[in-house]
Amino acid sequence: MSSMLGDMSLLSDVNLEAAIDTALLNNEFEVYLQPIVEFTTDNIIGFESLIRWRHPEFGLISPAEFIGFAEDSGQISAIDFYMLTRSKECLDEFRRGQREDISINVNISASLLSRPGWLDGPISENITEGLNVEVTERQVIADASSAVSTLVELQSRGARVFIDDFGIGYSSLSYLQLLPFDVIKIDKSFIDGLGVSEVSHSLIKLLVALAETMEVDLLAEGIEEPEQLEILKALGVGYGQGYLFAKPMPATEASAFLESGLVIQQKCTNCPIWCGSAGVLISAHGSAGDLVSLRRMGCEESVWKVLGRCLVPLYFPVAAMMLGVGILLPVLPLYLKDEGVSLSLVGLIIAGAGLGSAMVGLPAAAIAERFGNDRMMFMGILISAITILIFPLTSIAIVLLGLRVVGGFGVGSMAQSRNLFIARNVEVRYRGRVASFMGGTHRLTFVIGPVLGGTIADQWGYAAAFTVAGLVTAVALLWIVLPGGSESNHAKPPPPVSVRPALRKYRRLLLTGGVGTFLIMAAREGRYVVVPLVADQFDLSSAEIGLLVSVGTAIDFAFFPIAGWIMDRFGRLYAVVPFFSLMAVGLILLGRSNSTSDVIVASIVMGVGNGLTSGSMLTLASDLAPADAQGPFIAGINLMSSGGLFAGPFLVGWLADIAGIDVSAYGLAAILLAGVAWMAFVVGESSGGGAQRRLAPKRTTAT
Repeated sequence: MSSMLGDMSLLSDVNLEAAIDTALLNNEFEVYLQPIVEFTTDNIIGFESLIRWRHPEFGLISPAEFIGFAEDSGQISAIDFYMLTRSKECLDEFRRGQREDISINVNISASLLSRPGWLDGPISENITEGLNVEVTERQVIADASSAVSTLVELQSRGARVFIDDFGIGYSSLSYLQLLPFDVIKIDKSFIDGLGVSEVSHSLIKLLVALAETMEVDLLAEGIEEPEQLEILKALGVGYGQGYLFAKPMPATEASAFLESGLVIQQKCTNCPIWCGSAGVLISAHGSAGDLVSLRRMGCEESVWKVLGRCLVPLYFPVAAMMLGVGILLPVLPLYLKDEGVSLSLVGLIIAGAGLGSAMVGLPAAAIAERFGNDRMMFMGILISAITILIFPLTSIAIVLLGLRVVGGFGVGSMAQSRNLFIARNVEVRYRGRVASFMGGTHRLTFVIGPVLGGTIADQWGYAAAFTVAGLVTAVALLWIVLPGGSESNHAKPPPPVSVRPALRKYRRLLLTGGVGTFLIMAAREGRYVVVPLVADQFDLSSAEIGLLVSVGTAIDFAFFPIAGWIMDRFGRLYAVVPFFSLMAVGLILLGRSNSTSDVIVASIVMGVGNGLTSGSMLTLASDLAPADAQGPFIAGINLMSSGGLFAGPFLVGWLADIAGIDVSAYGLAAILLAGVAWMAFVVGESSGGGAQRRLAPKRTTAT
């Protein structure tokens, strides 16, 4: 940081003292903020507040040039009060921007720590939860009795205490036993030695053990190299700050920095996405995954090369699997109908995939955490391919149901893999666009599938259509084992989460989110059972039915990116319901159609609604999941979602047989279910959930 310190040094002490008084009066001191990052989530959880002096004559002046003088002149307490007030204003600004998860750390001096009664004055209004204090060992030990009393009082008011520059002061364990603190900040001198000195490595390892014993957090400061970050993560340090993430910035720029989603600001020399070694997608740029952000960082590789090498290998298996499912979906209900199977049984067989998907949720999460996403994908695709190939070998309903259930294991594995991947690697504010972009690329294959399946069934029979669907699905297995495929998918997960305590902790959020998801999925998936009704009403062939499904899916695909943008801009949890209601309107129009052209119009409306719904559902489980229970929570939501996949087709088929429900009545019922789902999401939103990512709970120390 540049300043005209040569000229400023010409000032006499008397003039400098007067200049500081003037600076306090004229607000010449500015707050600069440096981000603090949580390593397990790659999220910014707070800032350290740093002072800069913008002198009208000498420009921007570093605190090193005047803080020492202010301590000697007795002006440091006034500067402390100034920074506490300005930092509280910054914190209030974050709160107005709905960022309750952000805290600010303020450095306070030994003079203020030992000053009696200052917490009872007007400044006490600025001491609140979210505004933390940083002190050095030297400052505390200068007047230990007064300092300890002040720190305990600060903790009681919601502030957290950080011991700064730990390791270069007294560092006596006897002092640590007396001090009330919540976080130890490891001095930069230790960080500089990582990768160079075994002593630094060993000392930080000892600090980790000490922090665990004392139940406090560790924060490393001065991180500048990716290698240092990787070592700190491996050793168990939980938080950090430094130029690798961001230099101190004017407080006015902090909100924009948070919105950008950037975390690590360093030009890449190799792959910007740390495939395999770090195991965190786009963690070299923060967890945002925003393609524009990648360009801003000045990567040597283009965004499209990065996507082609690191993202496509992950999502190509999903695309191939969806092509196989697309071929299967219009063919299966028609095949069952021609075999004399009742509509209720058709619905039950189609719903079998949902049952299988529900059953595999938690096991799939365990496989992903133990062996990686690539192995879970391989298992899911293999199971799906085998079951599809067996379909034409039997017409026994119970066997077909069993095949669908087993095939659902594969679908459930893929869903768990995708949702967990998004939750752990893409920041919330960018998930809509990232997920809709990647989801749209493989959704495009689903446009081709139905018309291809219907045409094959008309020309060569159902057996040929099933065979092609199975073989297409199996092709994805080859892609996973290609060089780059396995490494891209085998992301190193966070430490395993205990399932039962996590689900018990967030049971209300899980229940409401699960109910809403169940209702949406049940009402949506029931639409496949009406395929035979539409075919009979308008005397359509398999190819024509497949074409209609493809047209709707093409429109569906086109609206994926729009859904992503709407969710990121206006919020995602409530977007699902109005999107789905539009699809239900399409169902009503379909039921009231009098001609093929009416059917096409209804299919277009359904396609728009389903595209928006599908795009928003991609990240629903990821967004609901609390940061400390992502794996089990997503598995629980997927369980409810899969339950909807099972219940929807079965109930629609049963009602069509028993009560004679038509397509239009089904659409009206779907709108009612959407309303109930919306209420469930509202209740869940009010329950909070764990969206706030903070450091460990405060620890109170007796004096």
